[in-house]
Amino acid sequence: MIHLQEEESKKAQQQAETPASAVELAPSEATIAQERAEEATERFVHQTTKQVVTAPLQPAVAKELTAALRLLTQLREEIEGKRDGALEKRGLIRAKILSLRDSGKVNVDEAEFEKSDTSVQEFVHLLERMVEEVTADEAFYTSLLQDNRPAQVQAFITEPDDFQVWVKERINLIKRYVKAAKRDLAVSYSRYCFGFDVQIRQISYVERVVTATRRNS
Repeated sequence: MIHLQEEESKKAQQQAETPASAVELAPSEATIAQERAEEATERFVHQTTKQVVTAPLQPAVAKELTAALRLLTQLREEIEGKRDGALEKRGLIRAKILSLRDSGKVNVDEAEFEKSDTSVQEFVHLLERMVEEVTADEAFYTSLLQDNRPAQVQAFITEPDDFQVWVKERINLIKRYVKAAKRDLAVSYSRYCFGFDVQIRQISYVERVVTATRRNS
């Protein structure tokens, strides 16, 4: 999960980023464009955020935050499981296709094979990024429960100045995020699993045909 307190800052940075055509600019112009983008981001952060002074969490708030952290941990573990599952299926499919290709009995559409494999790699990369982001959030919110917690936290100007209230709002955001992330993850992973299963069935059929051909030859 992208740090909740950084979402708007990242949106501003995306809007201010150098356009794709900037790769064709001279190095000095590209540097100027990057500096302007960074300055725009800094201005946005300065204008829209503030620092909230932390304090020991009230027992009830600490209990709620601990429960929310468990939700984040469960989400991370679920993402890791789906990432590992996708990698396992990808490895199986690659091994089977390469074996068929090397047998000389089957012509493999290399372009289509690479396109499909790249799609899976991109999905796995997305899951890895999600794991990194959720892990970072776990570390951040866990730090708020510690005696050596940060003295201040960054918040939007529109957010509460009271640390206890601010944490409660973040707990609600975490719950909503986890619910939405699990739903989206289930949908996207099921689509990839369906594609994996179709590929495996097709490959298995080709393997049987190749085996039968060898026996009859």
